[in-house]
Amino acid sequence: MEDETTKAKTMIGAGAVFIVAALLAMVPISWTAHNVIRDFYNPLVVAGQKREMGASLYIGWAASGLLLLGGGLLCCSCPPRSNDKPYSAKYSAARSAPASNYV
Repeated sequence: MEDETTKAKTMIGAGAVFIVAALLAMVPISWTAHNVIRDFYNPLVVAGQKREMGASLYIGWAASGLLLLGGGLLCCSCPPRSNDKPYSAKYSAARSAPASNYV
């Protein structure tokens, strides 16, 4: 890609996809952790059926965090929009009041 605006749009799109992927991965990971914790502290569940949170949950949370970080960096590292023409402010002086109305 040679055009800078196309590159910037692609980076923003990729960053948004990373962020959505992180959120979509975070939901089942956190849901599973919630079920494990709920069952662990439930007195009606037999001790043999109680599970503990394993390494896969922590790896999933770390992966989701890295996806969020990468998506945020991709979205924020885009160059600012630059116009070919520099901005020129138009100035119009205020009309002065005649001295006769001065009290």
